[in-house]
Amino acid sequence: MSNTDGDRERLERLLAAADRVAAQPIPPAPKPSRWLPVAMLAIAGIAAVFVGVQLASGGDDDPSVVPGQTSVVPTAVPTPVVSTTMPVVITFPPTTAQTTTTTVVDTTVAPTTTAWVQPPNTPVRSTTWVNGVFAVSGAVPDQRTADALVGAFSAAAGTGNVQSTLQVAAGAPLVDSEPLLAPGAIPFAPNSASLPASSAPFLDTLVRLLQQNPTLVLDIRTYTNGVGPTDSNLVLSQQRADAIFLYFLASGIPAERMTATGFGEGSPIADDATEEGRNANRRVEFTLHHLLG
Repeated sequence: MSNTDGDRERLERLLAAADRVAAQPIPPAPKPSRWLPVAMLAIAGIAAVFVGVQLASGGDDDPSVVPGQTSVVPTAVPTPVVSTTMPVVITFPPTTAQTTTTTVVDTTVAPTTTAWVQPPNTPVRSTTWVNGVFAVSGAVPDQRTADALVGAFSAAAGTGNVQSTLQVAAGAPLVDSEPLLAPGAIPFAPNSASLPASSAPFLDTLVRLLQQNPTLVLDIRTYTNGVGPTDSNLVLSQQRADAIFLYFLASGIPAERMTATGFGEGSPIADDATEEGRNANRRVEFTLHHLLG
């Protein structure tokens, strides 16, 4: 067989095969599934909800939480609602937020200072020795203080030898020092520093007061009238103060519990032009410190 005949035969077989293939029915193209878009959109929606919840949750280092600001705490986590119709829509129901506030109450009480106003006709506390009797007057903060003062003077002078006009006034200061006036109790003679015998009862009473109250400190101050040279009067007054000091010292009172100062003719309390005034200016005054401890 020639090549021409062989080629013709192969061509005829190919044409016959092509006719068989052309005669077969063409299969329909596959239809796309109608659930695929719905499933993809639903998966995307659920993923968006998950990511949103994670971003809304603050941790220990959450920069969105600012110290000092009011914190808002949701009462419930909203449940997403997925629509069954196309397209998929994700909605959240409205939420009710609770606001947590912190109120700081300042409990500091501002300090107040109330100054004591001395009632009318209420002198500062003082004591006067008159004819063998202690006269105690002035204002005290409470009855206990009044009783303690009267008791101290009564123990030294004897029961019935204390007259008290003390007034109890709330807020009155508890003074730690008070003057003791003793007009005529130590009648020094003119130009003399010798203690007169008539002064012994008064001086002995003060000795007992000092002995019974170990915290008591006594200031002794003496004055002269204006008769004579000023320098001489100053020396004379100091000699009189020393005489009283030595009397107490000889009675067993320690020196550190006493002071003795002469002021001469300074600070007169009466007119030197009269004998009565000069006698008044020639005087002795005392100050009691720490009588009540």
